[in-house]
Formats: sequence, C-alpha cells, structure tokens
Amino acid sequence: MPKKSKKEKILADYRRKVQTQQSLTAHIPTLVKEDTTPNFQFRLKKEPLLPVQQQNESTTELIAIKRDLSKTFVLATLAIAAEIIIYFVKK
Repeated sequence: MPKKSKKEKILADYRRKVQTQQSLTAHIPTLVKEDTTPNFQFRLKKEPLLPVQQQNESTTELIAIKRDLSKTFVLATLAIAAEIIIYFVKK
C-alpha cells in the first residue's frame, strides 16, 4: 500500500477535525425554559475539555516510541548474540 501524500494527510486531518466538531456540537445538552420561572436558574458549567486530537496524538507518539525502543532492544540483542556466536565458531 503506497504512503499517503501530503495532500491526502491534510484532507484526512480536516475530515477528523470536522467530525470532532460535529460530535461535540451534537452532544451539548440544551436548557428548556418552563412557564413558571423560579428565582434561580440552572446553568451548565463549561469545563475546558482536552481536544480529542491532542489526546490521540500523544498516545500515538507514546506507542511509536515504545515500538522504536522495543525494535532497538531486539536488534541490539541479536547483534550481541551474533558476535558471541561468531567468536565461539572462530575459536
């Protein structure tokens, strides 16, 4: 499968942003006013939410780092094992 071009990556990123915006606006509850108005009103507190994309990027980066470290460890172990085997074969 060929790698994505820069244009395809930009389009995919744009689609993700639009989708998250739509999902955020679809789940916001609305307040319904009643005929009898009490002395107080309920108000929703808007808490700052971490952007979904930022969370996904950080977890993706952590997974990539973990894979890189595990590959490096495996390759280093294989290289050392190969050197030890060559040492005993030549001796």
